[in-house]
Amino acid sequence: MLGGVPVVERGEVVSLAPDGSVSFSAGPTCKADAVIWCTGYHYEFPFFASSNIVDTSNYKKTTPLYLHLLHVKYPSLAVFGVPWKVAPFPQDDLQARLVAALWSGSVAVVPRTEREEWCRRECQRRERDLRQPPRYAHMLGPEQWAYNDELARMSGTEPLPAYVAEMYRDTASWKAKAPACYRDLEYSVTDPSTGTWKVAMSPQHKCCDAANSCAALPRE
Repeated sequence: MLGGVPVVERGEVVSLAPDGSVSFSAGPTCKADAVIWCTGYHYEFPFFASSNIVDTSNYKKTTPLYLHLLHVKYPSLAVFGVPWKVAPFPQDDLQARLVAALWSGSVAVVPRTEREEWCRRECQRRERDLRQPPRYAHMLGPEQWAYNDELARMSGTEPLPAYVAEMYRDTASWKAKAPACYRDLEYSVTDPSTGTWKVAMSPQHKCCDAANSCAALPRE
């Protein structure tokens, strides 16, 4: 169910007909009111294809990257935005701050041996200890906050305020409760000095949920 509407998961779509019929690579044809494409994405850097500097052959794993960011052999090469299941924009900003500090010379570059050791330990932790498949190599989830703090520490900048993580987790909870409507929630920081924030449904929101699960969402 998605917002009270029945959703059926099927395989690869082959064709869509004007009458709403959907043909699949396996299984019977059916008629659908809507098709939700859950394609995900793969990392790809075609401009590096001839040099083999960055390897993306293993599904959603990009190697070799120190801190999911800096090339192990060439620290003057940075690949931004690789981690997923994160709050991207605050993290992208912290990544940019670290790279700027490194490339400007205000922060020393970590020796190559340490960069290689980090990659070795991270790979071992995920594959052996956590038993994660290679596609989870850059999935941070709850680990993103410690990762962000490390970026800030290394770059000598202020870490993210605690309320960023608090609002992120609050959004996740509403996403589970009202998946059709949670995107219309508006968050605002009322007092940065104390980390106070509030959330309310957008005044322009119109419920698109047949089960009206957004009725419980906070409002002004």
